[in-house]
Amino acid sequence: MNKFKSNPFYMKVFGDYTLFTDPMTKGGGEKFTYQVPSYQALKGIVEACYWKPTFYYVIDSVKA
Repeated sequence: MNKFKSNPFYMKVFGDYTLFTDPMTKGGGEKFTYQVPSYQALKGIVEACYWKPTFYYVIDSVKA
């Protein structure tokens, strides 16, 4: 067991105008959005809210 593992925390993320796109569709034309944010988008949201250089964030699960 890792002695540095911390307790999990939960946060609710929502918005009226979100756009989570696939990098393949960034070129132009009509945008396609996912119903659930990607792992990297969620990690970016958590880092923006709770940023600390010594923390390493891992997204375990997502509920839609």
